[in-house]
Amino acid sequence: MSTLSDKQFYLLLSHLFFDTPYRAIKVIEICQTHAAFLEKKDEIFNEWVVSEKVKQEYSKVLAQFEPEKIEIELKNKDIQCLFLSDPNYPSLLKEISDPPIVLYAKGNLSCLQNPKLAVVGARNATEYGKQVTEFLVKDLSDYFCIVSGLAKGIDTTAHDTTLQNHGKTIAVFGCGLDTIYPSENQTLAKNILEHNGLLLSEFPLKTQPIAYRFPLRNRIVSGMSMGVLVCEAGDKSGSLITAYSALDQNREVFAVPGPIYAETSKGTHKLIQLGAKLVTQANDIIEEFQQTLHLPFKTSKTLPEKTTPIKKSSTHLDQLTGIEKDIAQLLQNESSDIDHLIQKTQLPIHELLQTLTMLEIKGVIQQEPGKRYGLV
Repeated sequence: MSTLSDKQFYLLLSHLFFDTPYRAIKVIEICQTHAAFLEKKDEIFNEWVVSEKVKQEYSKVLAQFEPEKIEIELKNKDIQCLFLSDPNYPSLLKEISDPPIVLYAKGNLSCLQNPKLAVVGARNATEYGKQVTEFLVKDLSDYFCIVSGLAKGIDTTAHDTTLQNHGKTIAVFGCGLDTIYPSENQTLAKNILEHNGLLLSEFPLKTQPIAYRFPLRNRIVSGMSMGVLVCEAGDKSGSLITAYSALDQNREVFAVPGPIYAETSKGTHKLIQLGAKLVTQANDIIEEFQQTLHLPFKTSKTLPEKTTPIKKSSTHLDQLTGIEKDIAQLLQNESSDIDHLIQKTQLPIHELLQTLTMLEIKGVIQQEPGKRYGLV
């Protein structure tokens, strides 16, 4: 293999170390050129105590690497390569300890220049988690490009809500951009591209979605964002990996509280206990960045003052679930306390409290003095 250009050298390192990005960074620190790497590679691999099997895999990649062929394939798929020195490379992502030396991007690169907020959460999201995400992202997408991982549950809701609100969104893959994972989100990925969004990955084409690659993906989701909002997460949720990455990267972390009995609230409550900011409205996040944010995407809408809560949108009774509608009708004439509502609805206390929370989020009811509830 003849000596490669600088960009082709980075492309080679991407194919060699896509599962161990810190090694790619180490090579660049030691060897500035492809020729220097070929000269020192055995010494480097020995210093890393790389097994013979891994050395053989590296040798196979080196022997079969055809940069021109790869560049043609990327071009045919409308995929661009962003190198660390590229002006379009996300500036915040450069600050982490192991930034991808190559990002593969498909779609609208201008998304990378907007203020970005990561929104993540449980794959097995509850109706509460999805509705909370919709409620918050509807307003947040006016000010931030929403970054998420195209996963089921909260990620999907975050992307969808942003698109419905005519905002910008970036989906970061845990595999090559030629594989949509999960497969049921192929339409969502297509919609992101059609609505001037962006698909992004550090993994070369043909890289398959394997469990250990998603934590790698998560550090990019948090690393390129100003902060991370966790809308719903279990005690061992992958979303917590994103949140912990954000903490390591000195990013802001926000969490939405949930019902105390719900498994999908344990992760967010743990984050709040560790110091994440509790979020009940979009303004809780916007106020944290008000001094550093530039013009919002929709210039006709100004940033709300810190003391001014974002107005909840009213919801028509026809849009409510059966239980929600029953409670709303009970409160039409006068407000009521919890005991009275339990007696009238015959609901378990935990189910009643969850329903009341959803009605508050939807802007249908509000808490009044004396722990009473009434229509807005």
